[in-house]
Amino acid sequence: MSRGRLRQKQAPPGSFGETLYHLRVSQNQSVIELANKVGRTPHYIRKLEEGDATPSPKLVRHLAGALDVLPIVLKLATGHVEFWDLYPINFKQPPSGYSLSNIDKEEEIKLLWFLRYLRSVGV
Repeated sequence: MSRGRLRQKQAPPGSFGETLYHLRVSQNQSVIELANKVGRTPHYIRKLEEGDATPSPKLVRHLAGALDVLPIVLKLATGHVEFWDLYPINFKQPPSGYSLSNIDKEEEIKLLWFLRYLRSVGV
């Protein structure tokens, strides 16, 4: 069964585009399905896979989620690994055993600085 048109060109081996392509194909997702999951056009997904576009860090995380892989899998291919890429994150549920009501002032300051950083990089 065909999963969309053939690629016009291939991104270099080990590149983000090649990694994205192989992950998508291995999961039997079409370009259209992946594009719909991440709110982009199929044309843009093809450009990513062919190496003609560079995704934002936020899009990389969305693509990883749509492909059910840790963000680091895709981030390694971009060369821009950040420390939170090493952890699976479920933004629907807070981590168990943690509450903002029982943090001390030093932790609050660290969290606020971290939040400022996250917002500055578009997370």
